[in-house]
Amino acid sequence: MKLSRIFAAVALLSLVSATAQAQLLKLIVKDKVQQEGTMFINHGDFQTPTFDEQGLWTYDSEAVTHGIEVTLILPAAGLIPVFIEPGKTCCVTIVTKDGAAEAVYSGDNVDVCKFLKAYMAFVPERRDIDPSAFDDMEIDSLREEAIEQARAEATDTISFEEAYRRLDTRYGEVLQAARAIQAPALSEQYQKNTHLLYLENRIKLTQLRDKTRHIDLNTDRYYQQLLSEIDPNDADETNLMYNLPQTFIESKLTTSRKDVDQTAYALDNIANIDKYVTNETVRHKLLSDVGMHVFNSSFNGQVFEMDKFWQAFKAAAPQQTLDYFQPIYQSRMATQAGQPCPDVTFSDPEGKKHRLSDYFGKYIFIDIWATWCGPCCAEIPFIEQHVVHYKGNPKILFLSISIDNNHGAWLRKLEKDKPQWLQFICDKEEQKTISTQWGVTGIPRFIIIRPDGTIHNAEAFRPSTPDFVQLIDAIIND
Repeated sequence: MKLSRIFAAVALLSLVSATAQAQLLKLIVKDKVQQEGTMFINHGDFQTPTFDEQGLWTYDSEAVTHGIEVTLILPAAGLIPVFIEPGKTCCVTIVTKDGAAEAVYSGDNVDVCKFLKAYMAFVPERRDIDPSAFDDMEIDSLREEAIEQARAEATDTISFEEAYRRLDTRYGEVLQAARAIQAPALSEQYQKNTHLLYLENRIKLTQLRDKTRHIDLNTDRYYQQLLSEIDPNDADETNLMYNLPQTFIESKLTTSRKDVDQTAYALDNIANIDKYVTNETVRHKLLSDVGMHVFNSSFNGQVFEMDKFWQAFKAAAPQQTLDYFQPIYQSRMATQAGQPCPDVTFSDPEGKKHRLSDYFGKYIFIDIWATWCGPCCAEIPFIEQHVVHYKGNPKILFLSISIDNNHGAWLRKLEKDKPQWLQFICDKEEQKTISTQWGVTGIPRFIIIRPDGTIHNAEAFRPSTPDFVQLIDAIIND
């Protein structure tokens, strides 16, 4: 599963060198109501601040050895980017002006924080909102908030000409903020980031304009001019914010990501990456994207020819890419239909250990999920329906395996949903075993095991599939 754009905007590493002393962040929120729901995020590390009587919370970490971007989230003030650096103190105070909460920066690196705030808001004012783009956000409430915020900020009431004009104006303002940063190396990097984001924004706005006006992108001279500005070998353009090399490669494809058989699409990607991309870092990123898409294509009901794909992928991929995908390929080969099922262990809510083989003797429909996975949670009501439908049927068993690292979050989810089928959780070592032996590269993942302990389908259809019952009946009654 991938990060949303909002988190990507605050996930760039800085060029600031380390000092010996740990950095410190101060957050002041005097309004106790506003304190509720506050969250701090440091590159995937989520913390809930605990405020003292004066409304102060501080953050220290000797593990942070260089200047980095972190994020504060307050229900009343939204997303607040902050730049923290060892040996310096950045202070964020939440104040209320005209009934609205906003962040005021003070202390060190105020110039960087102001840039990040402007940079985060630098998006086209006319754009499509695709809720699936937020699927990889790990907390339901934050995902919903981000979608609603994106919808609130987007508008189709202005003309495209006005949207381009506003984008140009905002580009100048954000670029000026980057130039105002006192640290030369950081200022230079952020100026480049701003230019790349400006290019990305113009591309997205043009794609939307042409889609709305039924214009072929291949015949749009302006769009082709934008594509010509992309350097597919610039490693800076491959990060989570700017998918510019990906856009460049997609413009060369003659196949579709929506085809049921993804073999041709995968080979088309590989051939064009091989043709246009020489930078090993970019090749690794692009080919990793292809590999993840292909190995997860079954989630969308798609298929691919393993041998054809793997031979082309292996010939084009850098060694670090192969090091990651080789075990996945091997596990997929080992989990073909009819192969013995890899036995795995897991724990029930009371902490008792179980083995998958304990449940052999009937068909097992396995759901691999996590509480932070939006698409996983979306499947739960459908599983519940099927559990009710097959209640008392001795031929099939439903079993969910969580890969949550937060055991408490898992227990709270079970307490809330009260599922009437077997629920288990894996520790980190068991997660690693499932990942390597099953080739699990993303969730949700569904697997069907035969009564004799062999695999029927290691990449089974989703519970939300409209003809799920008919498909299961055909399997268990064969």
